[in-house]
Amino acid sequence: GSVGNENDGDLILTGVVKYPGGDLDKVDPHITIQGTNLPLDRTLLDAMPESYQPWLRKVSTSGRLAMTVAVTRGPADSADVEGAVQISAAKVGAKDGTWALSDVACHADVRPGHVEVKDLAARMAGGAALQASGTVDEQAGGIAIAATGTWKDLNLHANPPALLPPSIAATWSKYKPSGLLDGDFRVVIDVAAAPAEAEARDPLRPPADGDD
Repeated sequence: GSVGNENDGDLILTGVVKYPGGDLDKVDPHITIQGTNLPLDRTLLDAMPESYQPWLRKVSTSGRLAMTVAVTRGPADSADVEGAVQISAAKVGAKDGTWALSDVACHADVRPGHVEVKDLAARMAGGAALQASGTVDEQAGGIAIAATGTWKDLNLHANPPALLPPSIAATWSKYKPSGLLDGDFRVVIDVAAAPAEAEARDPLRPPADGDD
């Protein structure tokens, strides 16, 4: 069957749900879900696995997504989800305002306990272009995020170092660097247990005429 409207997008569900002997405790779904133009909102985020919630509760989102996923019975009576998701025209940012991305688009392959994000493109504050790929893996008590990518034309005036370690942030405030920055990065985050660890290599260049 299908459900949806102009604002909420469209969902098409096909498949069967078995419950041997009429026992609902043994429900065995084999369902394919196809969705188009679905809102990337809090309702969707709240439906994600509990292990993702410590991070998801810290972000706000908007935008649209399409997906084709298969839902089956997993271990411990949970639902296993496997398939592909496409996100477009999205905004993602921290609720505390420390970072924000706009014009977010990406493809993600999903399987139980693992998400692989491919070809992510977005705009950072000040208009810098970001490209990245990475993985999200469930682990005891939370999730582990690993990503690599590049940025181009990062305006140092428009991007204060809110996420830098205190020692580096203090040096930044002292010398007040300016200009545009191109670079690449590698980020590993254990959401439940440890702060982000990051490495970056960044060739600095002076701002062009008209840059702040």
